Amino acid sequence: MYPALVKAACAFAFSDKAVNKVNEQRGFFNASLDEILQVVKNIKEDTGVIKNVHIDKAPSAYEYRRTQSMERKDQATSLNTTKLVDNETA
Repeated sequence: MYPALVKAACAFAFSDKAVNKVNEQRGFFNASLDEILQVVKNIKEDTGVIKNVHIDKAPSAYEYRRTQSMERKDQATSLNTTKLVDNETA
């Protein structure tokens, strides 16, 4: 199998669904399992380089989880700032 080819094809197919704000070189995408399997199936049919497919339904995804944490903190900060402004104007 050619991992670089598969990785590049998936990155291209899901480029509009990237969610990793920490490291754009890591492949984290907001895509359903069905969408991913369809891309993998297309790669397999078009190139023949994929023989077996293993789906890890619970990856560690450290950077993705860090991104989620950053977004929650940004949202909380935004809410706190809004409350401060509201209290000052009252």
